[in-house]
Amino acid sequence: MQTTKRIKRKSQTTKRIKRRSIVIALIIGALFLASFPIWSYAAPSDQPSGFVISGISIPSDIAGYHVVFAQNAGDGPCLTAPELDLSARSSSIESFLSSDSNQISSIRQALHDLNLPGNINIGFVGPGVSRDSLIETKKQYNDATASGCPKLSTLNSVLSDKNQSIGTRTDVNAQSVYMLAPWVGSNQDSPSGYSALVNNIYTNTGSNRLIQSGLAFFQASQPNGIAAGGNVVWADDVNSLYAHAFGITYTVGHSYWFTNSYSSSSWWACGEDITVGISTYKCQALTDNGTYVIADRDTSVWAENANSSNNSWYTGFDYPWYAWGAQYYISGTGYVWSGDSHQIGTAQNSPCQISWATDTVSGITGDLINGDTANFNVNSNSKLPMAC
Repeated sequence: MQTTKRIKRKSQTTKRIKRRSIVIALIIGALFLASFPIWSYAAPSDQPSGFVISGISIPSDIAGYHVVFAQNAGDGPCLTAPELDLSARSSSIESFLSSDSNQISSIRQALHDLNLPGNINIGFVGPGVSRDSLIETKKQYNDATASGCPKLSTLNSVLSDKNQSIGTRTDVNAQSVYMLAPWVGSNQDSPSGYSALVNNIYTNTGSNRLIQSGLAFFQASQPNGIAAGGNVVWADDVNSLYAHAFGITYTVGHSYWFTNSYSSSSWWACGEDITVGISTYKCQALTDNGTYVIADRDTSVWAENANSSNNSWYTGFDYPWYAWGAQYYISGTGYVWSGDSHQIGTAQNSPCQISWATDTVSGITGDLINGDTANFNVNSNSKLPMAC
């Protein structure tokens, strides 16, 4: 079993984040649990939760975890499989990955015993995320993607800061990074233009190997859009790289932390709003292949552009987009990047494919080495090109 522990980082763009002691974490966790009693642990129950998946009524508790929300495949454009959200008992992502995550096998067995589909996407919500905001954010996300679900990293142009620290290691179990949520412009392709800033890892084996978490930006003028087009999302190969809502509220100017981690024989994509507090998190259980992170072009932090028609798609955005404090993890201990490389992936037409080259136009200034800040300068198509 692996855990994820953050070490001290520095940022040139936001306030420095102090190391959190165990005592403080326990106090904060207790306060949040007291403030949100609905998230407290409950014994297994046969009482219905009010949610139904594939025609089967979901009980209020699964393997001792309270059911918060459920959706069926097809309830939204991005939902190719059912979703089930449970309340986590831990007050932070780190404690979740070292405790709650080891119950995922029992939970999957309990769902099997209920004759529920085996492809349910299971998530765990921290005590700092209110039930009402989770449900509202996910419903808004379904509305915002009504014209089509964003598909990350598929023939989109990319401005990438690649992690060059891993080498040939076979014991790297996670990668994390901080991001600042920008104001989202309203000049992307209508009605379904989008772009994103994401944390990516590529695992060591199998056909399903790419895992992503981060911030996605939709056309801001969409009806019922979230916080002027901003969204906190995860994606993976198993779910065809469709961007799924974590259910964490996107707030302009807030700092978010994302980690893609292997723990308790499962991959996890986790995100939290650290401006609100360490318990404002969501961890998504994944079934992608592999057991460790490898050195690859896809093990990186990158900005991507899916706009293909409007040359001034970036108008109205706050830019540059900021990321900092990147780390990779060995047996749960975090290490800052010791090396990186800046690359541009340009979408080429006829046929549509990606052509990679070294960034020679200062698309990225600064870098993620030693926990520092990378500035993704997205305000030019020569720096972040158009998609196919």
